[in-house]
Amino acid sequence: MSRLWRGIQICNLASTCVGFISF
Repeated sequence: MSRLWRGIQICNLASTCVGFISF
């Protein structure tokens, strides 16, 4: 469960980073 949450966190972080660069 912890590994899955960490993966989601990294994915969310990357998505936010991409959105910020796009914005």
